[in-house]
Amino acid sequence: MQDHTTPHTARPTVQILANNNIRTINSCSSDLNPIKDIWDAVDRRVRRLPAQRGLVDLVRVWQGLTQAFIWNYVV
Repeated sequence: MQDHTTPHTARPTVQILANNNIRTINSCSSDLNPIKDIWDAVDRRVRRLPAQRGLVDLVRVWQGLTQAFIWNYVV
């Protein structure tokens, strides 16, 4: 995983990775960070509510998320 910190982008590190055919993936990749997808799902649920009351509805929807729902985005 690549987070672009100085030790990971130093020339010797990059050369070692290239010489050993090691590919890196960006740690900001949405595949590794499911929170964007979860927030999108929360947003859709809040928007479906008949009368949106902002933070109250957001908290209610967030607290209603099950572990199974979240694991669908993680695994």
